[in-house]
Amino acid sequence: MVRAEVFLENARIALDDTSVRSPIAGTVISRPAEVGQVITSPTSAVGGGTLLMVMADLNKVRVRALIDEIDIGKISLGQEVVIKVSAYREKKFLGIVSKIEPMSKVDQNVTTFPVLIDIENKDNLLLIGMNTDVEIEILNEEVPLALPAGSLRTRKDIASVAPLLGIEKTDLENFLSKRVKGENFDTFIVLKKTKKGVVPVWVKIGKTDLNNVEIKNGIKKSEIVYVLPSEGLIKYQQRFSERIKSRFG
Repeated sequence: MVRAEVFLENARIALDDTSVRSPIAGTVISRPAEVGQVITSPTSAVGGGTLLMVMADLNKVRVRALIDEIDIGKISLGQEVVIKVSAYREKKFLGIVSKIEPMSKVDQNVTTFPVLIDIENKDNLLLIGMNTDVEIEILNEEVPLALPAGSLRTRKDIASVAPLLGIEKTDLENFLSKRVKGENFDTFIVLKKTKKGVVPVWVKIGKTDLNNVEIKNGIKKSEIVYVLPSEGLIKYQQRFSERIKSRFG
C-alpha cells in the first residue's frame, strides 16, 4: 500500500513537470521544440536541458549602439537618447542610457564601445533586429555666438578659397607668416567681410555639435563671414570646367 502511494506521488510530480510555465509575461520569439518531441531535463542532463522556446517582454526593449572612442567620454548613464527607425520615419522614440560596456570593439581600425539604451515600447512598434539611428544629446546649452562649422578654414586650404573672394596673395602670405597657438585644435581661420573687402581672421572656438561651432573670440556678433566649399570640391569643379572647355571650346 505504501509503495503504491509513493508511485502515485511520483507520477503526480512527473505530471506536474510536463506543464512548463513562463517566469515572465511576454511574447514568444522562437520555439525550437515541437509537440511530441522527446526533451531532456536540465536537472538530469549534463549539457543542460532542451530549449523549448525563447520569450521576451517587448514592452521595454534595448538598443545596443556603438559609440566612437572619441565620443565615449561624453556619454554617461541616464542620458536621454532619441531613436529613429526606417519603419516609422516621422516618429521618434525616447530612451535612456542604461549601460556603457567596458570592452571595446575594433572593426577596420575603428574603435567603438557598445552602449545599451533602454526604450519604453508599450505599443510594441519596435521589433527585435530593427536597425536604428541613435542621437545622444551630449550638450544642451546656449552660447553667445556661433558660426556654421563649414565657415572654418585651416592654413592648408585657405589658399584655394582666398582668390575666389579677391584676397591678394601677398596679403594672405603676410597673414600666414606667423604661427598661432592652437592652430587646427581650437583656433581656425574665418573669412570676414569688411568695408575694404574680405579679410582672413583667426578665431578661437569652443563647444560644437558638428554643425555649428561656438566662437569665443576673434569676431563680433554683427559681423559677416563666408561659408565656402572645401578645397577638394573647388579643385574638382576647376578640373570639370577645364574638361568642358577643352571638349566644346
